[in-house]
Amino acid sequence: MNTIDEENDKNLSLVKDSPAVPNLRPTRSGDDLRSDVREIMARERLQRSTVAKKIGYSRAPFTQWLDGKYKRNPNKIEECVSEWLAKQPKTNEGYLSLYTSEQFVDLLSVAQESGDMALGSGGPGIGKTFAIRHFVETSEYDVWVATMSPASSGLVSSLQTVAEALELGDSYSGARGLRVAICQCLKKGSWPLLIIDEAQHLSMAALEELRSIHDETGCGLAFIGNETAYAKITGGSRTVGYAQLFSRLKTRLHVSKPTLDDVDAICENWRVGDKQAINILRKMADRPGALRLVTNLIRLIIRDGNRVTVQNLKYAVNILGADL
Repeated sequence: MNTIDEENDKNLSLVKDSPAVPNLRPTRSGDDLRSDVREIMARERLQRSTVAKKIGYSRAPFTQWLDGKYKRNPNKIEECVSEWLAKQPKTNEGYLSLYTSEQFVDLLSVAQESGDMALGSGGPGIGKTFAIRHFVETSEYDVWVATMSPASSGLVSSLQTVAEALELGDSYSGARGLRVAICQCLKKGSWPLLIIDEAQHLSMAALEELRSIHDETGCGLAFIGNETAYAKITGGSRTVGYAQLFSRLKTRLHVSKPTLDDVDAICENWRVGDKQAINILRKMADRPGALRLVTNLIRLIIRDGNRVTVQNLKYAVNILGADL
């Protein structure tokens, strides 16, 4: 008895040899196809077995192909993969100019052009990270992004994170050695801007050292983080250290939530036309996750070619563990 994969290969061979059907052999390389498949799987959280079923193969040969270990002729399975990729919804995954995100882009522009310190903060999912990526990709000058975490909150660990962003290597040790190398690099930059993302994780010692580096190099310095970052640097009873840092901030921006125009622009970008569904998405933008939640809901619905309707939104909200 033929296996399902042998039957697939046989059927595809008959189709390929038929003079009435054009040659379906993919023109893109296997590596390109694998890259596209992995990107969609990661974005849509698809399991290998799910994709294998969609292209008409069982999990084992699909996994072998995806890992680059397929022993048989890959042409036929890659034909199936190409057909599946061609059916995926055409989405605009690039930067979408929104009122909220453009405020962060403007903040970064001012910090770079003036060489000043700036602070930008806001709730989760309002587009801070996308704004940073867009600014880095479109800037004609030197921009570096150091993304902090709880593990990089201290003085030395934060400087190590900055050094990694500047691609200085790991030959420097200690706070002083790291500081000297960072300053030398920044001084050589063309209208340099150092962006510190997730700045809420930084300790007072780390913040103060970065301020000192800014003072010495004249490099633009932008702290980007959540609402905790804003409160930490600008609010409360300021110690002498925080007061000094606060006084150096020439530009400050705090956005607690996106605008309704932001949601409408996203809906237009993804061709959502159902007015009731748009109203629900407007309400969802007030929840934690904001615009990221709105975008993920739309992606979940359209990935199989479905329309964004109230009924489909209810399903997607349940899958993502949110509440209407």
